[in-house]
Amino acid sequence: QADRIRCGSRVTLVFQDREVGALDAESLYKCDKMDVSRKVFGTDEVAHPGVGHFMRMGDVFLGGAVQLFERAQLEFSEFELTPSETRANFESRGLRTVAGFQTRNVPHRAHEYLQRLALEHCDGLFIQPLVGAKKRGDYQPGVILAAYHAMIAEFLPQDRVVLGILSTAMRYAGPREAIFHAIIRRNYGCTHFVVGRDHAGVGNYYGKYEAHELTRQFDGQLGIEILRFH
Repeated sequence: QADRIRCGSRVTLVFQDREVGALDAESLYKCDKMDVSRKVFGTDEVAHPGVGHFMRMGDVFLGGAVQLFERAQLEFSEFELTPSETRANFESRGLRTVAGFQTRNVPHRAHEYLQRLALEHCDGLFIQPLVGAKKRGDYQPGVILAAYHAMIAEFLPQDRVVLGILSTAMRYAGPREAIFHAIIRRNYGCTHFVVGRDHAGVGNYYGKYEAHELTRQFDGQLGIEILRFH
């Protein structure tokens, strides 16, 4: 199909057999996947889940302006807030500073500890589990949401905590993905973002605090303050 696309073409975006948007192709290119993998993931080993997924993708990439016709409906779309909705939610609660918390797992006591630490630094906490494509063996979205609903109801100050989902894929890109996650939460209205141990890591590809070190290089440049917790 890539052979039929030219710069200037309009490409229909389809999700689950529904037309959800269009892309006006401004660039059409191939890349050196091995080189990109090393720069993004720090490795070109296909055993790395992010690298493996990237290598299985097609070889032609499109760039251009995207027009969205409708939001894709997923199983838990009712929990997916837009950036304007989260900002309005924070404002209605009087939360001037909000820490974003990224997770792909069910909560455990260490998570609760980090979340309580964040609440000592900020007025509010935005817990946003990632529920997009993940590797085999990761928790299912329904389990994660049920656990967080129970945790917020029983253990956290409900008036200071907002729960939503993020339906993007998990890349397992470690330190670089920590920066990506921070920028996303900035766009949702968070003023702070929690980076813990081995953020977005997998296996032994990254050091425990490598994400701390990389994010520190960009202090003052991301538009959001990083809370580096151990």
